[in-house]
Amino acid sequence: MEIRPAIVALMDTIERSVQKKFLYRPEIEQLIEQTESRGLRQVLDDIVFLAKFIANAYEILSREGLKKDETKNVAAEFIASVEKISTLIRTAVKETPDGVKKHFIETFFSSTQTAMNNLVALCRELARLKNYAIDHKSLL
Repeated sequence: MEIRPAIVALMDTIERSVQKKFLYRPEIEQLIEQTESRGLRQVLDDIVFLAKFIANAYEILSREGLKKDETKNVAAEFIASVEKISTLIRTAVKETPDGVKKHFIETFFSSTQTAMNNLVALCRELARLKNYAIDHKSLL
C-alpha cells in the first residue's frame, strides 16, 4: 500500500523536530497509513501510548543495581504492555499484504532477543510520535 503524502510530510516534520532519523520509518508510516485508512485511529493512539510506556519501562528495567523486588511491578506491566502492543500492531497490519505482515512478525514478534530489541527500538521511535502529539495537540 502506498503511503499518503501527508504521512510522509508528518514523518519529515517529526524527524526535523527531534533532529533524529527514524530507523523504522517505513514501519511507522505503514502503521499510520493502515490505522488511518481503516478508521482505527484509537488503535494507533493506543500503540503510541503503550510504546512510550514500554520504552520508559525498558530503561528502568535495564538500570544496574536495582533489585528485582523494586522493579517487579514495572516488569509485570512491561510484559503486559508488550503483549498488548503486539496485538494492536497485528490488528493494524492485518489487512496488509502477507509480506508486510510477515515482516512485522519476524522483525518485532519472533521469539528472539533480536526481535525484542527491535520492538523496544520501534517503541522508542513511536514514543517520539507521542511526544510530538503532546507538544502539538495532535498527531495528524
